[in-house]
Amino acid sequence: MYPVPKTTPSPRVSCIKKLKQRIYVPKPPTPTIEQAQQAIHRARKVPTAKQVRYASKLEHAASDIASEFASSYGLNAEQRNQCVCNVCMIRMAQRDLSRQIRRQWPLNGVEGQPAFMEWLARTLNNLEDHSSDSESDE
Repeated sequence: MYPVPKTTPSPRVSCIKKLKQRIYVPKPPTPTIEQAQQAIHRARKVPTAKQVRYASKLEHAASDIASEFASSYGLNAEQRNQCVCNVCMIRMAQRDLSRQIRRQWPLNGVEGQPAFMEWLARTLNNLEDHSSDSESDE
């Protein structure tokens, strides 16, 4: 006689698996070209803290800093120009703070130092306590 082939039992399929096979699961819609470009633009954004850190390096020109950001973040010409403007604004704010400090600097020696130190501490606390919208974007 011929040997009887052994049949393997069919695997049990759970009810959930059957439902998953029957039900159509919608896939997320593919992003439009505009949405994809916006995502790339968000990915290319240079962090504000990094711009401030680089703007403090006064031995480099603003255009050199922007070129460095453009090469590392892949910025286009418009974004690069915006970066130059941001670096210039940061440096302008630094100059303004320097002028304020020089105006308050005590010229009359030791007598004006306590008032100057109080003003400086108050000004620095105000600057550190202030949070701008750009800091929350990061």
